[in-house]
Amino acid sequence: MAIWRKIVLILQKYVESETKGNIRNLGSTARHQAD
Repeated sequence: MAIWRKIVLILQKYVESETKGNIRNLGSTARHQAD
């Protein structure tokens, strides 16, 4: 189970960084949709 938790944490960090990057690239449009 510990291995799975590590994988989940890594995936979460990856998704967070990808989402932040996409918001930066798309600009205010992505932020408006997120709200």
